[in-house]
Order: sequence, then C-alpha cells, then structure tokens
Amino acid sequence: HVDILSQDMGNGMRSQAGETDLEVILGFVPMGAVAAAATEAPTEAPTEAPTPTPSPTPTPTPAPTPAADPQNWPSNEYTALLPKPPVGTVQKTDMQDGVYCLLLTGADMSDVKAYASALINAGYINEVTETVESGTYLFGGGNSSGSFVVVSYQSGQFIIGVQP
Repeated sequence: HVDILSQDMGNGMRSQAGETDLEVILGFVPMGAVAAAATEAPTEAPTEAPTPTPSPTPTPTPAPTPAADPQNWPSNEYTALLPKPPVGTVQKTDMQDGVYCLLLTGADMSDVKAYASALINAGYINEVTETVESGTYLFGGGNSSGSFVVVSYQSGQFIIGVQP
C-alpha cells in the first residue's frame, strides 16, 4: 500500500490521501482511509469527468411494400397495364432499363401459370413465349398497344416485368 497525499491521475480522477490508483479506479477505499477521512475537515469532493457513452447508430427501417391484392396493388402507369395477380405479396418494386419490375412471394408455379393465362385474356397475345424447365417458368407476351410483359417463377419468387 502506497501513501499518497493527493495525485492527479491523468484520466480525470484524483486520488485522495491513503488511496492507491487501483483503489480509486475500482472505487475501493480501505477502511482506515474512510475512518481517517471522517475525522478530517471536509475537503473538496473529487470531480470525475463524465464517461462518454457511445450513441447507438440508428438502423433505418425500410418502408413497407404493399401486398398484391385489390386494395394494395401498386397504382402507377405500369401496373395499370396489367391485371392484378390473385395471389402473392409484393416484396420489392424496381425500374430497370425502362422495365418496371415487381417481386412477389407467396405464389407457386401453378399460380404464376394462371396469371400468365390472365395476361393472355387481357390481350398479351403477341410474340408469346412460354418455357417450363426444372422448376422454372417463364412467360412473355405483348399487346396491341406495344406493351410487353415478362412473368417468371423460380424458387418461390414470382417476378413480373412490364415495359409500356
């Protein structure tokens, strides 16, 4: 044990007589020092620098994408060209090279094939292509106004792309 009258420790803490640096850091004062301090005249209380607390970085919350049902089907110039799918939930929409794309989940291959039939009934009968290969379905077709739609299904993802 080292007897110290008073010492600045360079970390914003100040030791008092009878305390070691380790005792100050740990907040431990030997009983003899407490008794001695109680009999001495009051002295200025040591000041401690506030410990900075790192503020947490806020995590942005993505905006919810509406579900693909009659009440929440995205309403824009592209979706106005398409019938609404009877099943599926829109997870993402994107515009790529003039093609508006929608990614839906919650549909299976038979649902996507039924949607392709609905597109044919809606007039997407020009340049029709349809491919089914090992769990993948692809449909493409154009209408008399020049719009073209591509529908695909693979691994639980239903994708619709439309170009006016």
